[in-house]
Amino acid sequence: MINCNCLDTYFLHILFIGGFLLKMRYDKIKIGNRLKEERKKAGFKSQDALVEYIQLNNYRSFKRQTISKWEKGEEMPPLDVLCTLCEPFNCELGYLLCEHDCKTKSSTDIHQITGLSEKSIEILKQWNKVGSLKGQDYSWARNCTRAINDLLEEDIWFSHEVLLPIADYCVNRHRYEEPALSDHERTKALKDFRLALFTASEGLISCIKAIYKKEK
Repeated sequence: MINCNCLDTYFLHILFIGGFLLKMRYDKIKIGNRLKEERKKAGFKSQDALVEYIQLNNYRSFKRQTISKWEKGEEMPPLDVLCTLCEPFNCELGYLLCEHDCKTKSSTDIHQITGLSEKSIEILKQWNKVGSLKGQDYSWARNCTRAINDLLEEDIWFSHEVLLPIADYCVNRHRYEEPALSDHERTKALKDFRLALFTASEGLISCIKAIYKKEK
């Protein structure tokens, strides 16, 4: 029969070694800066608010001073706490550990291939799923996505030299309520619109193909 005390000791050793390796491998200052940034983005205005969330969802009690040490890079946050924070921060563990700079690994891979921003990547992913929302017309987004897919299948030059830059331009201009094509009528936006037509790269093709491959 296995001695429970021996098992407890064994797991304690595993946790200790794991924690030691975690401290050796990762940059505490970078992790602290990211933790502070994401805390504020997630709506935790104070470190006390984060303490309360951790206590409710991780069942561990920390003081505000401990959170402060994490954010200053003086101490390494426990791995289980970082896992708990992935949900409110809407990210994967690797992002909080600064293994990659996009919130998900798949977005990081696409970013490295294409150079597209994380925001553009996420919006393009959503375009394949977008439907009619109550009181809003997103048919232009669905049509654009369908056109991109058709053009990619035919491998037409126009798809990555014109259409895809326009799609990225739509994302960057935050124009979800109407097609950004109407911007060509605005003198102020004309320069940006022209640049959007001629700054596409082959990487955009890889981006869209990767997105559709994952969605299927």
